[in-house]
Amino acid sequence: MFLQQLCELQDQFYAGFYLWPEIPKRYELDEISFCKNLYTKKNVLCLPGRFLDREVNGYNPGKNRVRLALVAKHDECVEAAKRIRELLEER
Repeated sequence: MFLQQLCELQDQFYAGFYLWPEIPKRYELDEISFCKNLYTKKNVLCLPGRFLDREVNGYNPGKNRVRLALVAKHDECVEAAKRIRELLEER
């Protein structure tokens, strides 16, 4: 009975998954500029990695990375991935 109730509620549970890809070196922009370009040209939001990490001993592990939140519906995430690829192929 409990398992059946849990299955009936499954559509009410929401979760997120985050990717932290590195900006390709050939792109020649930092992650802040990359995020601005991605939003301006492709209407996709992401966060610069250095905004979400802290510097330790002069090194910020989020530098040259972006955080992509996969919290939207599957089709929207696939569309965003296509737009990111388009932006990267423009260079």
